[in-house]
Amino acid sequence: MHKALKILIISSIFYNFSFGLLAPIFAIFVQEIGGGILEASRAWFFYTILVGITIVTFGQIEDKISKRKMMLLGRIMYTLGAVGYMFVTNMEQLFFIQIILAISLAVTDPAFTSLFSRHLIKGKESTEWAIWEGAVYIFLAIGAMVGGVIAETFGFRMLFLVMALSGAFSTITASLLVKK
Repeated sequence: MHKALKILIISSIFYNFSFGLLAPIFAIFVQEIGGGILEASRAWFFYTILVGITIVTFGQIEDKISKRKMMLLGRIMYTLGAVGYMFVTNMEQLFFIQIILAISLAVTDPAFTSLFSRHLIKGKESTEWAIWEGAVYIFLAIGAMVGGVIAETFGFRMLFLVMALSGAFSTITASLLVKK
């Protein structure tokens, strides 16, 4: 496996662990800031639809500029969004954070996928993609369990701090590609 793929996978592990911390208990957080099931659904809808609308545009931009730097920018934005969750007290603030996180994913994913594809070893493409996919699901699962324990034991602010730290590790790891 190419060294760049290992860096991408490690960065992705930290990112997906961070994402997994909150994803299964997102609606509970929404309730804590005064929302309900419908508001949680709207926030998730808003996030995913914004990713879907903007990802193609960022992909087109990234065909012309440094994918490594754009992936790093997306990881930085994600980390800032995770920090931002610590200060959310109402739905309007949550929607603002969802915008940051949606744009961060739309910036990161085309660059990540392009870089990953570029460094695959011919004849090992399926195996290398499967290693990444396996890592994604394993660390989303670990994040889900750890996130529940953290939120139950220490509260959401601590959960968001751990999310931000994991996002920062993802960013630091991704920065190793930019230095090349």
